[in-house]
Parts: sequence; structure tokens; C-alpha cells
Amino acid sequence: MVLPQLKQVSGWMTRLGLGVVIWGGCLVLIVLLAMQVHLLTFQNLALPQVLRGEIEQRLAAQGLRLKMGTSRMDFAGHVILEDVRLGPVSLDEPVITARSIYARIDLWSLLIGRIDLDEVHLSGLDLHLPAIRSLSGVDDIIVQGVDVLVKPNGREIGVSHLSGYIRGIPIHVAGRFLLPRGRFTASGDTSSAGLNALTAAWLKAAMEVQRVGDVQAALDTPRLHIQLTDSDVGGAQAMIQFRAAGVDLGKLPGGTSGYIKGLQADTTMPLNNEWLKSLDIAGAVEALQLPREITAEGLVFRLRGTAGGDYGVEPRSLDLQLASLRWRTMELGALAATVAQPESGYFVADLSSKLAGAPWRLQGAVVPRTGFAQVMLDGFVEDSTLAFVGSQIGRDLNHLLDPAQPAPLHAVASFGPDYKLTSASGRLHSGFVQVGGVPIDEAGSEFSYDGTRVLCDNLVLRLGDSLAHGRYEMDARTMDFRFLLEGGLRPVGISPWFHRWWSDFWRPFTFNEKLPVASVDVRGRWGDLTATQVFVQADCADVGIENAVFDRGRLRLFLRPHWFDIRSFEVNRFDHSAQGWLVRSLEMENSHWTSMEFGVTSSLPLETIEQLFKADAAELLAPYKFSKPPEMKLSGRVDSVFSSTGKQERIDIELSSVGAMTYHELPLSDLSFTAQVRDNRIELPVFRAVFAKGGLEGQAKVDRVGGARRLFFDASLRGANVGAVSQAVEIVVPKSPTAPVLDKSEKAVRARQQLLDTGVLDISLSAEGLYTDFYSFNGKGRATLREAELGQLHLLGPLSEALSGSFINFGSFSLNRVETGFELMGDRVRFPDMRVTGPSALLEAKGDYQLRDGSLSFTTKVYPFDENSSVVGHAVGFVLKPLSRVLEVKLRGTMDEPSWIFSYGPSRLLNALIGSGKSDEGADLTPPASMAP
Repeated sequence: MVLPQLKQVSGWMTRLGLGVVIWGGCLVLIVLLAMQVHLLTFQNLALPQVLRGEIEQRLAAQGLRLKMGTSRMDFAGHVILEDVRLGPVSLDEPVITARSIYARIDLWSLLIGRIDLDEVHLSGLDLHLPAIRSLSGVDDIIVQGVDVLVKPNGREIGVSHLSGYIRGIPIHVAGRFLLPRGRFTASGDTSSAGLNALTAAWLKAAMEVQRVGDVQAALDTPRLHIQLTDSDVGGAQAMIQFRAAGVDLGKLPGGTSGYIKGLQADTTMPLNNEWLKSLDIAGAVEALQLPREITAEGLVFRLRGTAGGDYGVEPRSLDLQLASLRWRTMELGALAATVAQPESGYFVADLSSKLAGAPWRLQGAVVPRTGFAQVMLDGFVEDSTLAFVGSQIGRDLNHLLDPAQPAPLHAVASFGPDYKLTSASGRLHSGFVQVGGVPIDEAGSEFSYDGTRVLCDNLVLRLGDSLAHGRYEMDARTMDFRFLLEGGLRPVGISPWFHRWWSDFWRPFTFNEKLPVASVDVRGRWGDLTATQVFVQADCADVGIENAVFDRGRLRLFLRPHWFDIRSFEVNRFDHSAQGWLVRSLEMENSHWTSMEFGVTSSLPLETIEQLFKADAAELLAPYKFSKPPEMKLSGRVDSVFSSTGKQERIDIELSSVGAMTYHELPLSDLSFTAQVRDNRIELPVFRAVFAKGGLEGQAKVDRVGGARRLFFDASLRGANVGAVSQAVEIVVPKSPTAPVLDKSEKAVRARQQLLDTGVLDISLSAEGLYTDFYSFNGKGRATLREAELGQLHLLGPLSEALSGSFINFGSFSLNRVETGFELMGDRVRFPDMRVTGPSALLEAKGDYQLRDGSLSFTTKVYPFDENSSVVGHAVGFVLKPLSRVLEVKLRGTMDEPSWIFSYGPSRLLNALIGSGKSDEGADLTPPASMAP
């Protein structure tokens, strides 16, 4: 804005100076005309009124109006005119006024009809803009106080001295020039067309000066110097120099704040009809201060223009160089610019500079009146560049981007109307760079802006072995954004781009040598963390989760700062897999999880599940051991203590297995159950399994009472093999450290097992106890053992054993069925009503069995022939009925080494037979019969 104004002022001053010279020449000719009439008449006499009227009429014929005050002359050739006013006939007011005009002519030349002026001196010369043309409506003096000394020599005019003021700006003119041929005749006639053109040019220049306003107040010690010389191409020319110690831009009409120090401008103009057709101004500025802390030093410029435009001159090109340019704390360094105007109102520019130490080039085109522009930018982005841009927009961009080396940038942008950014596009590529705290080895993108949307397409990011492609788009009005990435990417590598919740989510995952193939879709709004949404899909081989290693893992999830939604996941290990979904909500302030919903189907080994859920599953799954991983389904919801509803658990479990498994080392197979976890309670409405070749079925409940888990169950076993049950009990029931160590022969063990293998057991039990303590259970049940060779009862000792197998089988009885109720009391089992029967005998017993050491404490009564249905059996049974009291036996010892003790000694045996009340307490006799299992 400053340079056009200075250019206009310089042009106006030049034209006004030329007007002064030409109008002065007109006045000289008028004086010569008066001298031709009155010369040699009187000495120092006033000019007669008749002659003055003649002069005025002859000038009026040429389109000029002359008025003057007093006029005098002498025979020495001196002529003085005072109070002179001259202007075109078309205007009522004068254009030129002068206080006095002095001329000295050659009288001898005058006598022969030729006017030769030796010298002309004009004092108090003013150039006016008549009221009819003035913007203010009153007569306005544009040039005033001009004092000029002219020495004509034929067509050559010498200006020895010219000084005055143009709107308060001092002007000095000197030199000499040749008048155009044919412009003035020897008789003093002037060309009417030339005068009209001169008048029109003056009025236009004067109005432009008036339109600009008073600029003198903004100038410090201004000076305008014009040197008149002959042109190389013919005619005259003016070499114009303008100097000012300073320019206060704020005082210029319509100007902005700022200051120019040491302004100088030079130009050369032809003094002919072509003088307004071209303009070439070269200048320099020592220092420049502009708003927004812009300063410059060592400015050199060259402005070229042609006739036209609002101010009479149309700028065509501007060449500009700066030694240095500073914007706040940023220094651009040397700058070179070229601005051209190929068409009226249309400018193109080419600017090269260093911005914060990096080279930049800006090319563009602009239409100032409409505010439309197009620019192309090429340069390099580095730390200092980002610091500069960040300081302008009030953001720390170095925290967002930190390139290790300059990154090339190419951009094209369009503006308008009113210089509003409407579109932009370009590309940026960098080597190693820190982006939001993430070290990226290589990054590149093509970007565009269409007025509402920012798009970074073909985005490439390389982080070590991670290589991802994607795009970034943002709505410039709402600041909503979307960031898409896909390729080989380690999620933890971009953790700094997100808040703590991102790294917390991926912390359990371990990605080994094989790179995850992933896609990331991030949506959100800048400045609003709660609006962030992240969609992730990943597929990775050889991945670890909570120290559990899988051959492959696939994941599709939706994340928000307070919400994890695993839409689907699948992990595979050998031939086993797990798949499902999970939703987890977080507390925004401290990242505590508040609730979790899930649904999972798994065929993974329990060991793997325990690794995944150590805190929750270890205690629950520890009693189970499977030979083949079970099929399991889990679904439910868990609320933490940070939930608004408090801590709650609602989980449903379905499990089915094929093959052998153990529960607390109890051998089972083909287990299946449904379970419901409700807070501290686990309910199994139904469970089924195969135990000892029999079917096990029932229901159970695990409840936390105090700090321990308690198990409640009601189960029944049907058709179990007694031998298998016996072996299972030996495995489950631990031996007491104090129990005797017995050396049993392999033959005896095998014989006993053969007897039990034929038996079938049915048992039912309802009990409760500590989940992890086998000896803490209490309950009641009932059992039936059938089809077993439990043993032989020999009443008569060797004789009964010898008769066994003959038709006289007297005193030997087989036992093959047991029916009993029992009560489980911790480490003790009480049998209150055990009945052991065979084809022809009944054994009734009651007593206790210690689980810890296997010790027995039973009292047994034998009823021979009680179960025999034959006539002989009934008869013998009736006769031998009293023997049932006699054959009362106490069973002591252990299951491995039982000890049989008759309740009656020899004397008591006799008393019992004859009915005597005497007893023989404490007699320990070897039983007359063998009851070995």
C-alpha cells in the first residue's frame, strides 16, 4: 500500500512541476506580446488599457483568459506584470496566479518582429484547482509559493532556479530542455489543442492530489528535486528524485500503522505527449516497521507502470529485494520478490526467501479488488519453521512434530472472495520425525482442502518394522476428524497418540517377531476427548495374551476413552480355539473399570484359561484336570466396586468334556454341567459325569461364606463298578502320616480287586463343606452294593471251610450285597444301619470309618440262614437264632488290615446259650470264622 502511494505522489509532483514550467512559458509569451505593442513608446510607463484589452482578446481567441493588475516597462527591455491570473476560457476561475512576473527582452529583435527573451522571473506563482472541479467545492491551491528563474535561448529553455511547495512538500527544479517544434509561433500564437490537453492534464493531476489528501504531515523532511535534461530519443525529460527522512504510515490517508525510515525514489519522465504513458521508479528504504511486529532492513525496489488506473498510473511490475525481514522472533533473511500486473487488476508474484533458516518459494496470482488469489508454495519444514508457525497460531507445534531433518513441502492454495481460503492441496514427505511423541522413521502424505474438509490421502507411516498406509480427514467447521490406518502395525507403537486407556488395553498383549496385520479407524473431535472413537481390526500369528501364547489371534474392537467393546475375537492354539466378544466400561477420571459384559466359546485347555484370568479363574478351575480340553461357553456381566450399582457378578457357564478328567483328583469322565455365577454364589443346576463306569448326576452350589468358598451338592451315582470306586477312593483319600505301613502281597491285592470288580454300587449323597477342603464336608446319603463277592463267613472254623462246596454246607455263608445309609461328618463316615446279605445269611452292622487313616470301628451281628428261603434254611435258622447274640463281632483296624473281635468270651458264650446273666467282659478271642474281604 505504501509503494503505490509514494509512486502516485512522485508522479503527481513531477506532473505539477512540469505544469509550472509550461504555464510559466505561456506567461512569458504573453509578456512578449505586450512588449511588441508598447516597446519604445515610453520609459517605465504603465501599459495602456487599449493594448491590454487587445492582448486579452487575442489570448481569448486561443482559449485563455488573462487578468492582471499593474504592468510597467522601460526602454531597457524590462517588463513587470503584477497580480496576474490566467486560466482556460471554459473555467470561470483562474488556474494560475502570480504575484509578479519580471521579464527582460532584446529590443532590437523586437523591432524586426521577433521576440527574444533574455530572462524571465516569476514570483508567488500558485497553481489552482477551480471550485467547479474541486472535491471540496471551493478553490484549492495545489502548488503554491513557486519562485522560478527562466532563461530562454530559442527553443532551449534554461531553468536556473525553481522552488515551491506541492501540498507542503518542497520542490526544486533545475536544468534545461528544448521546447517541442511547432508548439509556439513567432507571433506568440499557441496551439489551442495543446493548451486544452495541458489544461485537462493539469486538472486531472490536481484532482488526484486532492483525492489522496494531505500527505505532508506523514513525511519527515521530504524533498522533491527535478533535473531537466534532453532525452536520448529527442525532446526533454525530467529526472525526479524524492527523499524523505521518514514516513509515518499511520498519518497517510487510509494508511496503516508503521514507519518507513530513509525513503528515496528516483524516476525519469519525458516532457512530451508521452509523459504519462509510462513510469519507472527505482528506490530504496533504509528500514521498515509494520504492524504485527514486522520489521525489514535494506529494502530496494523498482516499480514500473503505464498510464491508466484510478490515480493516472497503472502499476505493471515491482521488483523487490530485502536484506532481512523479521516477524516477531522469526527472521526470514534475504528476500527477493517480483510482482507483475499483466492485466488491469490482476497481479502475479514470485517470492523467494528463507523462513526460519529454511528456503521457501512462493508463486501466486491475485485480484485485489475481489480478494481472489492462487498461490503455490515450495519449501522445507524443520523445527524452526514449526516454531514460527506455532507462535503465530498460539500452539506448540514442535510438541506435535519434531523432524530430524528438513522435510520437503509442496502446496497449492486458492483464496477468495476476500482472501478466504477455499481450497488447497499438496504433498509432504519426511524422514525420521517425532509425531505426537511417536518416533516415525518415515512419513509422507498428499493433502487437500476444499473449503470445509481437510484430507490427507496416501498417508504412509513406517515405524521400525511397522508399515502402514491410510488417510486423515477433518471437517474444518466442526473439527470432527477421522484417521484410517492399515498394514503391519504394532498398536503399542502409537500409544502416545492416545491417552492412558489405549496402552492399558494393549498391555496384556505380546507381539512377537511376526507383525500384526491391523487396521485402525479413529474418529473424534479436536478439543473433546469424550468424542473419540477407535475401531481396530487385527490379525496376528504367534501372539501372547497374559503370558498365554497362541498360534494366531484375530481381533475386532471398538474403543472409546471410557469404553472397550471387543466386537469379536478369536485365538487358536494347536487344534483348540476360543472366540467371543467383550464390552468393558471405564471411569474417565482414574481409568478404573466399572462394568464388563462378555460372551465366550472356548475349547482351550484350562491351563491356558487360568493364564488369561489368573485373578478370577485360578481358584475356580484349580480342582479340575482334563485329559482333553472341554468345550465351554461363558456369558454374563460383571460390575466392579466403582460401578454405580456396586460390585456384582452375573455369569452363565456351560461345560462339556469327552474323556477322562479329575475333580480334586477324583477320576471322572464325560463331565458336563451348567453353572450360574451370582456374586459370591455359583450354582450348578445340573451336572453329569461318568464315575467308576457309573452315571453321576446331581446339582451343586458354591457360596462364599465369610472369606471361604463352601460347596453344597446333592448327587447320585448309579451302576458304578465297586472296584473302580475303591481305587478312586484310595487315590482321593490321603493316608494319615500315622497310619501303619502294611506290606501286602501283590497276589492278595489282586485277589481282593477281583472280588470287588464284580460289584455294582448305587449311592446318593447330599453334603456341604469347604470348596478346597475334602475333610470339611458334612451330609447324609445312602448306598447299595450288589453282585459283589464280599467274603465268606465260616461259623465252625476249619470244619465249615472244609464242608464248603459240599451238599452239607453247614456254617459257611457268602456275602454279596450291602445296603446302608450313612452320614458324612468331616473326616468320619458313620454307618447307622448297614445290612450285608448273601443267599443264606444276614450281617447287620453299625459304626464309623475314619477317612484320614482308614481306621474302622464297627459292631456287627451275624444272622445265619436269615436270608435262606428253603425249608431247611428256615428250620436251621430258627434253631440257630439264639446264636445271633453269640456271633456279635467288633470290627477294628483298617480296611487293609481289619481286626475281628468277638463281643463275648467263652464264659459269656455259655451264659448266652443257657440264659445266664454273667458275662466275661473284655475277652479277645480269635474269631471262629474268616471274614476277609
